[in-house]
Amino acid sequence: MIYSKNWAVRIIPIQVYKTKTGGMVSLFFKAWTLEDFYEDKNRWFLWVPVLMGSGIAIYFALPQEPPLWVGFLGIALFSFLTWLLRNSLLRLIPLAFLALSIGFSSASYRTYSCSTRMLNYPTPPLWMEGTVSTVELKASKKGKLFQRFILSDLVSEQIEDLPQNVRLTFRGQGESLRPGMRVKVFAKLLPVQSPLAPGTYDFRRQSYFQKLGGTGFILKSPEIVNLPEASSLKEKLETLRASMTGMFIRGMSSPNGAIGAALVTGDRAAIPEPVRIYFVDSGLAHVLAISGLHLTIVAGLMFFMIRRCLSLIPAIALRYPIKKWAALATIFMTFVYLGISGFGIPAQRSTIMTTAVMVAIMLDRTAISMRSIGLAAIFIFMTIPEAILSPSFQLSFAAVVGLIGAYESVKNPFGQWIHRGGRGRKALVYFGGITFSSLIATLATIPFTIYTFNRFTLHAIEANLVAIPLVGILIMPSAVVTCLLMPFGLEWITMPIYECGISLLVDIAKTVSSWPGANIFVATPSLVFVSLFTGGSLWLLIWRTPWRYLGIAPILLSLLDLYLTKPPDILIDEKGKTMAIRLPSGEFSVSANRLKTFTSEQWQRQTASSTLVKAKDSLEKTNGGYAYKSPHGYKVLILEKESSFSCQGYDLVLSSEPLRKNCAEAPLKIDRFDVWRKGAHAIWLDPKGIRIQSVRDSQGARPWTQMAIPRKDRVGIYQ
Repeated sequence: MIYSKNWAVRIIPIQVYKTKTGGMVSLFFKAWTLEDFYEDKNRWFLWVPVLMGSGIAIYFALPQEPPLWVGFLGIALFSFLTWLLRNSLLRLIPLAFLALSIGFSSASYRTYSCSTRMLNYPTPPLWMEGTVSTVELKASKKGKLFQRFILSDLVSEQIEDLPQNVRLTFRGQGESLRPGMRVKVFAKLLPVQSPLAPGTYDFRRQSYFQKLGGTGFILKSPEIVNLPEASSLKEKLETLRASMTGMFIRGMSSPNGAIGAALVTGDRAAIPEPVRIYFVDSGLAHVLAISGLHLTIVAGLMFFMIRRCLSLIPAIALRYPIKKWAALATIFMTFVYLGISGFGIPAQRSTIMTTAVMVAIMLDRTAISMRSIGLAAIFIFMTIPEAILSPSFQLSFAAVVGLIGAYESVKNPFGQWIHRGGRGRKALVYFGGITFSSLIATLATIPFTIYTFNRFTLHAIEANLVAIPLVGILIMPSAVVTCLLMPFGLEWITMPIYECGISLLVDIAKTVSSWPGANIFVATPSLVFVSLFTGGSLWLLIWRTPWRYLGIAPILLSLLDLYLTKPPDILIDEKGKTMAIRLPSGEFSVSANRLKTFTSEQWQRQTASSTLVKAKDSLEKTNGGYAYKSPHGYKVLILEKESSFSCQGYDLVLSSEPLRKNCAEAPLKIDRFDVWRKGAHAIWLDPKGIRIQSVRDSQGARPWTQMAIPRKDRVGIYQ
C-alpha cells in the first residue's frame, strides 16, 4: 500500500513495481485518495442542502406517516456522535446523517403544523360564510374572464367540520371580490382531485400544504356581509396584486394583458391555454414565471438607476459610498418585488441570491454564487420543505446550479477574452452566452421537464437567443417604469411600449412552437431516472477535482433507465368511468362519452401516445363493452354497463359498475368498488404477467390521501 506524505492515505491498495528510473507506477489504476477529497473541502458545505433535500425526499417516499419524534431523535443522536468524533475526520459521517435528519424533521414538522382538513367526498350545495384571502382572474376556453378565489375562516350552519380554506370558482355576474371581504356564498364543495395515475403529480398533497381542503363552484352571486379595509400586510399585498393584475389585463389587449400581469404579479391564471402551450413548446415557459431572469433584471435596473441618480448629486457622491447605498436600496426593492409577485419559489431563491450579491457589494467582497444557491436551498428546505416536490423549485434550482457550475469552469477564459476586445467582441460574447446558457439550462432541466410535463423541445436555444434580449432590453425595463408610474396614474405613457414587447414575445413563441421538433412527447419515466440524473449531475457540478467525472456514470445509467421504462398499457380513472388502452399502433383508445377530457389528454402525454381514438372505433365490440387482445396474448374485457355477458376466456375484466359475484371465472377483475377504495389504476400487460398498481399503493396512508369511507360510517351532511 502507498502512503501519502501528509495526513491523507490511499484508501485503495494497488499493486506497484519499480521502473528503471526508480519511480513507482500503478499496474492497474490510480486510486482515489482522502487527499483528493480534502482538496475539495471548500465544497463540502454544498452537500448540506443536497443531504437535507434527500432527507425530505425520504420522508415523502414513506408509505406511512412517521411519528414526529423520529426525525428529532435522529438529530439528537447524530449531533451527539458528531460531538463525540469532533477530533476525527470520521465526524463527517454523522454530520451527513445529521443533515438528512434535519431535512426529514423539517418535512415532518411542516406536515404536522399544517393539519389541513381535507374533504374526501362532495357536499350537497350549502350556504357558508368566509373571508376572501386571494383573488385571481382566469380565462375560459372562449377567452371570457371569471374569478377564482380562496375563502378562509369558513362557517356554516349545515356542517361543522369544513376545511380551513377552499378554492371557489365564480362564473356569474356580480360585484368583483377583493381580499379581506367577508362574503356569504351558496356553493357545492368537491374534494381536491387525486393523482390521475399512480406516480403522477399529487394535487391533494400540494393542496394540503397550501391549506386548501377542497375546491368548488358558486351557484349564486356572493352576498357581501361586510367590506373591511385590508388590515394585515398579506391582505394589503394581495389587494395590490389583484389591482395591478386587473389594471394590466384591462389596459392591454388579450393575451398581452394576461402575460403582462404574469411578469409583474406572478398571476398566470388569465393566460389562455393555447398561448401557454406556445411558450411551453418553444422552450420559453420560464419567461412566464417570476424567476431569476426577471428579478435579476429588476435588481440590476434599480441598482443602476439609484446609483446613477445619486451620482448626479456631487455633495452626496463625493462624501458617501453611493454604491453601497444603491445596493441597500436594491435589496429593499427586491423584497418589494418578491411580495408583489406572490412569493413564488423561484423568486424566493433569486431574492436570496440577489441579497447575497448586494451584501457582498456592501462588504467589498465577492459573492460566492454556488454558496448563495446552497443557502437559498437551505432556507427553503427549513421553511417550506414540500417545495422540493414542485416543478417550479426543481426547474429553477436545476437551471441555476447547472449554469453556475458551467460558468465556474469557463469564466476566466471568457473574462480575459472580453477584457482584451472591443464592443463587437462583447456583443458576440453576449449572444454566445445566451446560447451557452440556454444549452446548459435545457440539459440541466431535461429530467424534470420530461418527468413533469412529458415533453421537451429541440428549439429552446433559438427561441431564447431572440427572446432573452427582448425581455432584458425592452419588456422588463418598460414593466419596471410602468409600475413606478402607476401610483401617479401615468402608466399609460409606457404601457404601449410594454405591450409591444409582449406582443413580439408571443409572436416568437408561436412561430418557434410551430417548427418540427418543438413538441416531443416522452412517456413518464421512473423516479430512478430522475434520481440517477440528479445525483450524477450534482456530483459533476459540485466537486472540482478530477473525481467529479465519476458523475457521468449515473447520468448514462439514467438514460438507460429512461429507455427501458415502459408506460402503462391500461389506465382507469378514480371514478371508473374512463378507461383507456395504449394500442400497439401508438394510438390511445378511450372508453368514455367524451374523447378529449383533461384526464384523457393527460394520459395521452404520460404514455406518449400519438392520438386519441374512441374505443368503439378501435376495439372489438362485445355485449355491454369492448374486447382487446394484447400482442402478448392477453385478452381484456371492458364493460361499460350491466348486461348479460360471459367472462370465460378473458384474463382481465374491467368494469365501470360493481361486478359483485359476476365474472367469478376471470383470473383478474377491477370494478367500481376497486377504484373507489384504491383510486386510479395503471396496468402493465408484460410478457411475464399482468402487473397492477393503484394510486393508493403509490401514495400510501398519508394525511393528504383521499380515504374511502363507507357511507354508513360517514357523519352529517356527507351521508
